[in-house]
Amino acid sequence: MLISFDAAMGIHPRVAQLRTSQLAVQAGNVFNVETPGYRALAASLEFFQPIHNLAISDQRHISGTGAEVDLNLRFRNAGDISSNSGNDVSLVLEQAELAQSMSGFNISVSLIREQLSMLDRVISGR
Repeated sequence: MLISFDAAMGIHPRVAQLRTSQLAVQAGNVFNVETPGYRALAASLEFFQPIHNLAISDQRHISGTGAEVDLNLRFRNAGDISSNSGNDVSLVLEQAELAQSMSGFNISVSLIREQLSMLDRVISGR
């Protein structure tokens, strides 16, 4: 029985990829903390369950691909300006969000490693 890489790994590689993009957006905010007129961006992951109209002929069959994930990018503040230069980046908030995003990225990588380890055990027959 052949199983595709996507089926074996699930959603975790896509989440790790999107978390990398999320970290890049947040790092860009920190980088521009003193840029006049810069508006902070917020990048959040959105998980959703797609609707599939699949007929299952046997209860042992897999029904669909599972949850999907996307990156939602928007301006953090709705025009609120927190400095005289027109910059609305809060360094403290950005650092806290970077730490939270990095934690999520580490969890995603840990789950990928565990799945790869399980695949290695299955392939090698251990």
